[in-house]
Formats: sequence, structure tokens, C-alpha cells
Amino acid sequence: MPTPAYGMLVDVVQKRNGVKCVFSDVEDIDQFSASAIDDILAAFSITIQEAERQGASVKVILMCNPHNPVGKCYDAEVLRAILRFCCERGLHLVVDEIYALSAFGETWSSALSLDEMPTDNLHVLYGISKDWGLNGLRMGFMISYNQHVLTTLKQAVGRFTRFSHLSEDFFISFLSDHSFIDDVYIPTLRQRLIATRTKATKFLVDSKIPYTPSSAGFFLWVDLSSWTDLFPGAESESADLQLARHLVKHGVFLQPNKAFISKKKGCFRFAYSRDEVTFKEGTDRLRRALDELEVADCEL
Repeated sequence: MPTPAYGMLVDVVQKRNGVKCVFSDVEDIDQFSASAIDDILAAFSITIQEAERQGASVKVILMCNPHNPVGKCYDAEVLRAILRFCCERGLHLVVDEIYALSAFGETWSSALSLDEMPTDNLHVLYGISKDWGLNGLRMGFMISYNQHVLTTLKQAVGRFTRFSHLSEDFFISFLSDHSFIDDVYIPTLRQRLIATRTKATKFLVDSKIPYTPSSAGFFLWVDLSSWTDLFPGAESESADLQLARHLVKHGVFLQPNKAFISKKKGCFRFAYSRDEVTFKEGTDRLRRALDELEVADCEL
């Protein structure tokens, strides 16, 4: 799994399925750009070789596109190169595309749109909790051309994870209104995300908080290392977690790097997809929390 990565994927894979995740650190590589393909594949190769030396057998590469927590989309050529890499090595590629319709910047490419499709070793995940805001219906999907995988899933978990008829009927009816979905819902979703992201980036610039520009999702990957540096490092808890606890005391929660298997000091995920009142209250609290640290540092 390339990192940073959505930490809950690790919990689901390891705890529910009893397998081990190994991580390929590509944080200092522009992993979304076709210009970095050689570096990305080299990093994957090194990770696989190291895992094999430790007695593990890597079977799957799991990734998010659009990316969580960075909020960027992979170039189609990068996806194609990774898929070919998997085909050559007998690996499966699983791509979580749960933020697919929330891409509002450069063109987003689904792995299913690649020229190499259909292929038995590519599997795409999707759900309705993000783009559609329908968390309560608990509906997720896997798209695959691999009949063995589909049959195994049906036999292993299908009986225990079926959707309710009410959920199915509602969502099918909802999606059947093509004019509303195409002409109203999706454009409105993207317009609102762009508007709120614009406010978020202005706040970050005004607050002198570095961030990675995004083009999808509900969040930005921000650098709060100027404030984590104000905390003494401790064996029991990193400066990043100390800052996270400080923010919680001020009523604002930002997930730190550890939640995303990131080694980059001071990185946090800043979620901005809120209504105007909530967004302003949250950013005001964040600013007060950071200001308090700066004042305390000046008084020392």
C-alpha cells in the first residue's frame, strides 16, 4: 500500500481478514504524475523485495483514487503503469474510488476506463457514503471481471452483507433520475466543494499554514510542523499527537499523520466540507488554538 494512506483501510484489511499490510513510502515522490512512474514502481519493487526477505508473500496493491488524505487524482498513465506492474508480477490491484464524483480539478480517470480492461487482476471499490452522503444506508460495491473472486465473495460474505430491500429500492430510484443526477446533483456537489476549498485555502494562506493543493475529496493535507515543533518530543507520545490533543481541547479535531501511516512530521488532514457557519467556527477554533501555542512559546 503506498503511503500516506487512509488508515481505516489498514484496520479493515488486517483485523477482519487476518493479513498483513506492508507500506511503500512514496510521500516524497509526486506519485500522481506520469513523470514519477519509474520512481513509484522502483519504490514498490523495493517494498515487495523487503517483504519477501521477511517471509511475506505480497499478493495485492491497494490504493485510493482520488487519494485520501492528499486529495489528488492519479494520472491515467500512472494507473496504467501500476496495473501492468501487477500483471507482470501476478499481483492484484485494488483501487478504492469512493471519492470518484468529488473530483473537481484535473480530469479524474477510473481504473475501469484503462485500455487494458477487462482484466482479471483489477478490482474497483465504491460506496455511497462520500459522494452521495448516504452513510446510513451502508452500501458498498466491488466491480471485478474475476469470476473466481466474485464467487468467493458471494460465498464468504455475501449472505452476511446483503443490502436491505428498502435501501436498494431507494438508491435505484434515486439514481434513475438521470437529469437530476447529471444536471443538478453532481454539478452542485462540485461547485460547493470548490467554494469551500477556496475558503479553506484562503484561511491556510492567511494563517501561514503550508498545504498540498488538492483536486478532489473533502480535505487538504496540511503542514503544522511549525506548531508541532513547539511540543517536546516524548517516547510515550509524539509531538504530532500532542498537538492533536491540544486542538481537541479547543474543540477542533484534525487527524494527524499517524492515522494515515505518514512519516512526515506535522502533517494533518484538514476536512473543509462543512456548511459556512460550522466551517467558520471550526477555523476560528483552530486559529485560537495555534495562537495560544505561539503566545506560550513567546513567554518562555
